[in-house]
Amino acid sequence: MKKQKSSILRWLILAALGLALIIGHNLAQDIIGKILAAGLVLSALSGIIAWWKEKSKSPDALASLLGNILICLVGLWIFFNTQRFISIINVVIGVVIILIGAQNLYRGYKFGARLHMILAAIAILLGIIVVFYNAATSLPVICQGIGLIYTAAVGYLGDRNKK
Repeated sequence: MKKQKSSILRWLILAALGLALIIGHNLAQDIIGKILAAGLVLSALSGIIAWWKEKSKSPDALASLLGNILICLVGLWIFFNTQRFISIINVVIGVVIILIGAQNLYRGYKFGARLHMILAAIAILLGIIVVFYNAATSLPVICQGIGLIYTAAVGYLGDRNKK
């Protein structure tokens, strides 16, 4: 039950972060960067704590741990280099969405869940769009928010179907 709670917390944090990006897309970019960094670190730490409690040595658990460590490091980098991050925000958020989508794609493949694999592939596609979409409007931030919410929903469904 503890693992399920920490898993739900992880996906809720990602979804809340996506919603904050959609609602606050007109906020100062520095504030958006700090909020994003905090959300990524909290989400990744939740995944790391879930692994620590379980201490699974299976390849998928270790891959998930590695992904969470990378996401946590990206979040910390964003927090301490917010101005630099703002210039590459689309790439970083897109890569995070792609990483989480890849984890979900693998999970769907492992459990033979075709629908989950399709949804994860769509999340990866959203991440690719966010990486390559460059505009001076608030649309990229809204797309990032939608991508994070979608990725959280797919991850939650994957965790729920895994049990």
